[in-house]
Amino acid sequence: MRTTMKAANLSLALALVANLSPPVAAQVPPQQEHVPAEVKALHIQGDVTTSCFYWDHFAQSAGWHASGKAINWTRFEREGPSSAFQRTTFTYTTSYELSAVAYRAGGDEIFVGGLHANGRAVIERWSFPQKNGRWRHVPPATAQFGVPLPAYLGTTEVKGGTWDPEPPSTRAPKREVLLDSPSHGCPVSLVADPEGRFILWQDYDSRAIYRIRLDLVSPGSPEVMADPATIPELANTIQGAVMDDLATGRRTLTFREIGPNLKPFGTAKYVLFHDNDNDGLFDGHVTGDLKTLFPNFPDVGDLDFPWWSQP
Repeated sequence: MRTTMKAANLSLALALVANLSPPVAAQVPPQQEHVPAEVKALHIQGDVTTSCFYWDHFAQSAGWHASGKAINWTRFEREGPSSAFQRTTFTYTTSYELSAVAYRAGGDEIFVGGLHANGRAVIERWSFPQKNGRWRHVPPATAQFGVPLPAYLGTTEVKGGTWDPEPPSTRAPKREVLLDSPSHGCPVSLVADPEGRFILWQDYDSRAIYRIRLDLVSPGSPEVMADPATIPELANTIQGAVMDDLATGRRTLTFREIGPNLKPFGTAKYVLFHDNDNDGLFDGHVTGDLKTLFPNFPDVGDLDFPWWSQP
């Protein structure tokens, strides 16, 4: 989705020209943006970035600007495959500039990262309540960290069992602060474990990958999972994704290499972490281009998004 500035109002422009003594415009200093320009360039040159979550009966999307302070949350929903979709949109604002958004539970839980004006890095968890009679995706119960799991198993259902055609008039999320730190850089490549055990993000300044555990009574403190001192390739990465491996059903996490110019999707190098038994602990990593790491990965322009996404 791309937004453009509308042209100035013509009648106002003509009125100013006709005024022989136009008022002096107030000198407003330009707003300083704290999110790095490289992060803005990653997100479609600063335009709206939208993450979509597709299911048979509903789809959700989060539209936001890198360095902006608002998220437009849009939901499409229908009773059955032959019904028309309903659309509802809500706008939520933040006190910090946005730099990353991740999701789980079919989009009913999102993780929002950014920077305060004073340079403090922040990550929040937003949990959206779902009213009875509306579709939702229910992930499996959060498992204990370190316990092997089979492939992801979740269910999609109507909450309460009976469809309600009346869409919600409001949908305010519960917000929980997971990180508010002056000692971390801008959080980018924010990704969430589909089973809800942890989130991972990359610190823009150090390029280290941090983890916060969510399976505890209270969210844990940030832990370094990897950094350029141990994996030099991370120094040139800035974009992450969580995937299922079709052959094994296990989790993989990739970080995409970028340089002075963003590289085409299929030619960039990747650092791929793998979790062979899906216990939440990554067992190792490999590096290479996309086709080397995933020989069966679809050609660019023909991506299999249900595979290249997370629940």
